[in-house]
Amino acid sequence: MRHRYELELRRAEEDLADFNADADGDAAAETAGVSPSARSDGRDGDAAVVQAATEAQRRRLVALRADGTIGDAAFQRVEEELDRAELDWAQFVRS
Repeated sequence: MRHRYELELRRAEEDLADFNADADGDAAAETAGVSPSARSDGRDGDAAVVQAATEAQRRRLVALRADGTIGDAAFQRVEEELDRAELDWAQFVRS
């Protein structure tokens, strides 16, 4: 959760720097200290981290169900939460 808020803060700062750069020229972008290509690479990295984390959570959930630690009802509830979180992350990463 903390990582997500850090990503959101970084994205907001980048968007603000982009807005300022559009309004004031390149000085604001240089002040931010991050090139547009570096931002793109960072966002691609963020997407990869989110995807890897989601896949790991799903594998662990299936393992818990398979070994009898959780039942079908708990599995379905957590799976639904993961689905919603994944959709939320997908929207965030695309923006």
